[in-house]
Amino acid sequence: MEIVRIDLLGTNAYVADGETLVDAGWTWSASSVREAVEDAGYALGDIDRVLVTHYDLDHVGGLASLEKAGLDAPVYAAEPDASFLAGEAKPPLRNAKGAFQRAVGVGIPTPETQVERVEEGDEVAGFEVYETPGHTPGHVSYLSDEAAFVGDAFRESGGTVGTMPSYMCYDTTEERRTAEQLGEVLNDRTAYVGHGEPVENAGEKVRAAFQG
Repeated sequence: MEIVRIDLLGTNAYVADGETLVDAGWTWSASSVREAVEDAGYALGDIDRVLVTHYDLDHVGGLASLEKAGLDAPVYAAEPDASFLAGEAKPPLRNAKGAFQRAVGVGIPTPETQVERVEEGDEVAGFEVYETPGHTPGHVSYLSDEAAFVGDAFRESGGTVGTMPSYMCYDTTEERRTAEQLGEVLNDRTAYVGHGEPVENAGEKVRAAFQG
């Protein structure tokens, strides 16, 4: 599988085999995503699907602008993040992260395409959906035989893996539990994180970081 990492000022989007876009970056980074796709020898029109790991400004903000630039593909996301993205519901005010999402949500245009709902065990073009809540309630990862797109289920920094800062999470206890569970399923896959460098042999490294 050919995977292109798109570094967007501290957050990552990815293109797999020129057909699958994983996350979409900031509202203002659509041109950078388009240029990266084109530099890899593809075009936005070649993208057949967008896999969204979760609803956050730096992961879905660019979708509407990318559509205007030529992206014409279904978007996949899990509930309740899918409804937040589709404009059918709002993040909860009772949760600090949710209240922040609601405040910045005015800067996330609703994409025109239909948001397709996914859940644990679904398969989208060879990627298995694995629920990884904690950072957001509808956070999911997408696993193929050799790669795992894990969004913000954990992050990489300086060669080590760790959780996202507590103020960025809905539930830090659930986030930790999710990371521990990922350690059992990632095995020798490379984990492509939302923040940081790809993590090779991710199962071993995540188990070392979060278990015991």
